[in-house]
Amino acid sequence: MNKAVVVTTMIVIGALGFGVGRWSLQADRPAVLTTSGGNDSVAYEYQREPPSISQSEALDHRASNYAQLKKVDAVLELPSDFSQTEALYALAGRASQAELETLILESVDIINRYDRSAAIQILFSRYAELAPDDAVDFLVSMKLDIDDQVFGALFEAWTKADLNGAVAGANRLTNTRQRKRASHAILTTTSRYHQGLLDQVAADLKSSHALEYIRSEAIAIRANSDPQRAMQEALASENSQSRWSAVVRVARVWARQDPAAALQYSAGISNQNMRDQFVNQVLNRWVEDDPLQAMQYINAHPNEQERNQMLQSSLSIYAQSQPGDALLIAQGLSGNAKTMALQQVLGQWAQDDIDSAMGAINSLDNRIQRGNLISMVGQTLSQRDPTKALAWLDALDSDSRTNQLATVLPQLAHHDPRRALEYVMANMPDGTRSQTMTQVMRVAMMTDPVVAQDYLNQLPDSEQRHQLYEQLAGHVSRQGADATLQWIGTLSGSSKTHAIKGAAQALASGDPQASASLIAQLPEHAVADVLHSVSSNMGYRDPGSALVWLEQFNGRAGYDTALQGVIQTVARTDPQQALTLSMKLQGENRSSVTQMAVGRWSSTDPAGAAGWASRADPAVRSAAIQGVAQSWVQSDPVSAERWIVSLPDGEGKDQALIALAGTANDPGRLSGYIGSMSSDELRVQAITMAYAGLLRRQGEQSASDFLDRVGADVALRDQLSRQDWR
Repeated sequence: MNKAVVVTTMIVIGALGFGVGRWSLQADRPAVLTTSGGNDSVAYEYQREPPSISQSEALDHRASNYAQLKKVDAVLELPSDFSQTEALYALAGRASQAELETLILESVDIINRYDRSAAIQILFSRYAELAPDDAVDFLVSMKLDIDDQVFGALFEAWTKADLNGAVAGANRLTNTRQRKRASHAILTTTSRYHQGLLDQVAADLKSSHALEYIRSEAIAIRANSDPQRAMQEALASENSQSRWSAVVRVARVWARQDPAAALQYSAGISNQNMRDQFVNQVLNRWVEDDPLQAMQYINAHPNEQERNQMLQSSLSIYAQSQPGDALLIAQGLSGNAKTMALQQVLGQWAQDDIDSAMGAINSLDNRIQRGNLISMVGQTLSQRDPTKALAWLDALDSDSRTNQLATVLPQLAHHDPRRALEYVMANMPDGTRSQTMTQVMRVAMMTDPVVAQDYLNQLPDSEQRHQLYEQLAGHVSRQGADATLQWIGTLSGSSKTHAIKGAAQALASGDPQASASLIAQLPEHAVADVLHSVSSNMGYRDPGSALVWLEQFNGRAGYDTALQGVIQTVARTDPQQALTLSMKLQGENRSSVTQMAVGRWSSTDPAGAAGWASRADPAVRSAAIQGVAQSWVQSDPVSAERWIVSLPDGEGKDQALIALAGTANDPGRLSGYIGSMSSDELRVQAITMAYAGLLRRQGEQSASDFLDRVGADVALRDQLSRQDWR
């Protein structure tokens, strides 16, 4: 047997099993299954219709076919796939259990995997008729590389003959993969022959499955004999996923039989999205099978809007066989329907015949429309064949070529970076070269860093070149620290400086000491930026390690800023630890971290944070009070207000009152608080915050009364009135 025997095998298996797989609720002897999953005893009531030929008669027929064949090797000597399959069925059909096991063991030696699978499935499907439990045990003991397929065939045959026994047999399998494959075969067979039992069977199986897919597959199979009834069944599916999948499957089946009837039926589908999907699927299949008849049907549709929708759905498929005719139809549309149709037709045409598609585009009268279509074609072609896209570019006019370079050249750089970069250098005008070069260079770095560097060195010493060298260093660093250090040693000047920046950043997480050794080579003016970026990157992953690593740069430019960044990262998860670490900082850096950390603390424990802020070092007390106030007034303004007014007078209290002013709703009490502030500058800030808040929450009259209460002068009133507080 060769590969084709697989198809023959599966068809024959299905055909032989069909007559014994029809179930009826009028059961004479319902079987009882006790599952091993802890369920109560269950009975699936069904009975197979009596076959038209008896078992003994079947055996007589088998005995007379290929009676001289006794071994699998003899079967393989037959001249055709069909005769081999026929003979193997005959041989298996008259074999005893012991003889079947011998034949199966002989089949294991078949070299071709597909032939081996087909033969073994045939033999096990027969074994399932004789002794399915023993067949499963025998299959498990063999440890075959194809046991997934064999389990499916075995349990499909078993399910048709004895559903109860098949469920019990699947549940006793200890191998999860095997049990899942067996369960899937049971559910698939159940869904096709008696879908009413599907949920009950699924509940009794140990392995769970996506019943939505199984239901939709069974509905599609039934659509071959009665598509309208299958469609009704699909639309009645309770599960939205199953309903959607079944509708799509039925549409494709129905379209092969009678697409016009399917489209006529679609008018009765109430769900608009479901109806559109159904129509699209039917049309697509119809255009694939008989494009001329399908297009005649669509063009004769009386409703213009629905006709345009149908055309948009099907023209790209029509363009595969008749692109010129499809283009004429698209041009006959109007508005957005025409735009969409042209894109579909010409996009498909360009994939098959770029020259003809471009000729069609160039013949269009609308310049904007022509330019948009050229862009679409350029993107399609550059992804599929960038070399051909470059030749296509040369055939365009100057303006069109310039517009398409940024699309085509980065794609070309994936395949041939040198050619892409050379094209940029030789053909791009000065005004657009820089941006396109950056796009192409980024791709070239990933494809071939050596080539990228060759062309990078041809660029003038500029910010663009500096940034590209940093990115190039990131790609080189993937080769490891030693290779990166060696490469950087070949550089000099600004190229070396920016390469170190990029490499230090890239190596920081995997090799922090290599990163540190690179930073140590930088001139002092270049240390600060890279120190901050590297430590911040490390801090997100492991702030403790970042702090230890950073300490070696204590005293270098940028150390304080970098340390501040890491401590702020710590503050996101452990604000109290961040407050302890912040004592390493000085001046504004310490105040900034303190305000952030204590604000974080206040979001979970405002009273604790407030107590700490009240006792904080005078150098950061004002910032700490401000951080607590800003957080607390948002979550509990009443408690926050009590704490703020209890503070001693000074800058800290003034800052807290500014935070309170934006949320308070009592103009009288608020004006009293603001009047007690010691700083005139901060008082103006508080008045501004309070005025804006009252204006938004209570209206213009309340805000104006507040200004009267605090004695706001004409200049401040005029300034506030000119601002848009919405």
